[in-house]
Formats: sequence, C-alpha cells, structure tokens
Amino acid sequence: MQLNTQLSKQFNATDFIVDKAEQPVARLLLAHGAGAPMDSDYLQQLAKQLAAQGIEVWRFNFGYMAKTVAGKKQPPSKVATLLQEIAAAIRTLPDDLPLFIGGKSMGGRVATLLAADAAVVDKPLLPGKVQGVLAFGYPFCPPAKKQLGIEPRTLHFAKLQQPLLIVQGDRDAFGMPEDLAGYSWPLVEISWLEGGDHDLKTLKRHSHTQSQLLTQTAAIASIFIRRTFC
Repeated sequence: MQLNTQLSKQFNATDFIVDKAEQPVARLLLAHGAGAPMDSDYLQQLAKQLAAQGIEVWRFNFGYMAKTVAGKKQPPSKVATLLQEIAAAIRTLPDDLPLFIGGKSMGGRVATLLAADAAVVDKPLLPGKVQGVLAFGYPFCPPAKKQLGIEPRTLHFAKLQQPLLIVQGDRDAFGMPEDLAGYSWPLVEISWLEGGDHDLKTLKRHSHTQSQLLTQTAAIASIFIRRTFC
C-alpha cells in the first residue's frame, strides 16, 4: 500500500481543474480519455454544462498525461496504475457532497473497473464514498477489433457495485446500438444520442451540433445523479 500513499501525496488542489456549480447537489471526479488531457475542448464543454446542472466537476490528468503535457510524450499507463491513480484522486476530494466518478472513453472505463473492484485497490473505498459511475463514450471495443466481440471490456459489468450510466453517440465506432444488441447488465443504463460519434461530433446534415449533444449529455447525467442518491 506504499504506492497508494505516494500517489496520494502527488494530488493537491493545484492538480485539479474545478468547475463549480452555484448550488451543487453532487460532485463528479471526471477523468480524461487516452489521448486528450483534462483541459480538452470536449471535457471543458462537458464540465461547464454539468456545472450548469448543479454538478461540481473535478478534472485531473493521469500521471502519463501530466508528463505528456509537460513535454515528454508518454503512452497510457497500464490499467493497474490508472486504477491506483484514480483511487488516490478520490481520497483527496472533500466529502461534503455525494460523490460520483467517471470519464471520457478510457477514463470512464477505468472508473467502471474501480467500481467493479476488478483490481484490489482499497476495497473499502468505493462502497462508502462513491454513489455511482458515468462513462461518456464508453470504448466497448476498438473499431479494428470488432470482429472479436465486445466481451473483454464488459465482463466486469456484472461485478459493478454501483450503478453505471453510459452516454453514447449512436455513430460511435467503439460501440453502436447494433453492437450491443442482446446485451444487458443489471446496474448499467445506456443512453444513446442520435448522430453523435465517439466525441459526440455530428455530420453537417444532422440537426444537432456537438455542443447541443453535450448539453443533452449533461442533462441526462444530472437526472441519473439526482435519481441515484435521492
């Protein structure tokens, strides 16, 4: 457990971008995807919209991304390391609001793995502190590997200890409605957004823009969060 202690010391208020809500009802620890940091345009827009819905958002960079942003490009760390880092981030947060965890793509997947206790990381942590999980654009399966099926990245869904909301564009190459036909998990809710790809970008002919879909995403997330702890 020494690794956990060391990681805890790496996180402080300066390591987060906090989007405050005027009258917050809950707090969301929001992790980034594999290739874009916590201040990406997508996460900035999403966090702003969530804050407008009364959800206080704390964004952070995983260790490898912090090094990349500093000028030394790094590939994503192994899942075990990412789990340790998100657990360390959770431990630094205030406890005055109901807490949810989640993220964009890879960040959302890591949050679900922690909620499923797929790795032994502070077992007592989640049941008492985290109310639920949100994944924005879940990476069900890399497009190039779809012929192998989605099971490897969803096997842990049956072990979830908290409810999970997935907000997914119906054009997301990492997982479309037809890819998930016949699949269901007791604690998993999937909300499909028409016309959105993995970043919720839409085709020019579509009636909604990415910004509008992100607004919808925040509203859906707010409903899930309020329903979960109320």
